[in-house]
Amino acid sequence: MNAKNITIGLIIIMLAAFGIQALIDKKAPNTTPKVSINDLGVFNSADRASAVERFAGKPAVIFIVGTFCPYCQNAMPTYKTDIWDVYGKDTQTNPARIHVFANVTDGQGGNRFAVSGIPQGVDAKLDYKTLVGEECNYVPSWVLLDDKGSVVDSSCGATKGIDILKKGIETQLSQ
Repeated sequence: MNAKNITIGLIIIMLAAFGIQALIDKKAPNTTPKVSINDLGVFNSADRASAVERFAGKPAVIFIVGTFCPYCQNAMPTYKTDIWDVYGKDTQTNPARIHVFANVTDGQGGNRFAVSGIPQGVDAKLDYKTLVGEECNYVPSWVLLDDKGSVVDSSCGATKGIDILKKGIETQLSQ
């Protein structure tokens, strides 16, 4: 056999392998369910003011998270029990005292955390830089806004713990 025949043979084998793999991929069911808990969808706010206006009247906590992030996966259950259930959950006996929103940075709103309660969605104008004015490329992050939409405190990544956030919320609620 000469080099030309070997090359042609290898190309045919590779094309066959890719074709078989494509058929396998096409027939394999997607076993990862798409979670759509509290799917508020994609917001296309024009600017920062329009993004935060839906939180007017109460302090707000914006969590900036990504479902791809293991730290966010660990943080979201804590955010639910320590923030949402205490301050944001609206029941007949315990009205919501703050707005809570998880801005899921995974793209166009397809992914959600399997954490019931916390409203989740995507809004490019609720990113850390737009809200705070500083660059932050870490998740989970959070921003605490007062009832008029001004930044009271923030944490880029895990620079500040949940206790600092809770203290900030309590301060806002006492004013």
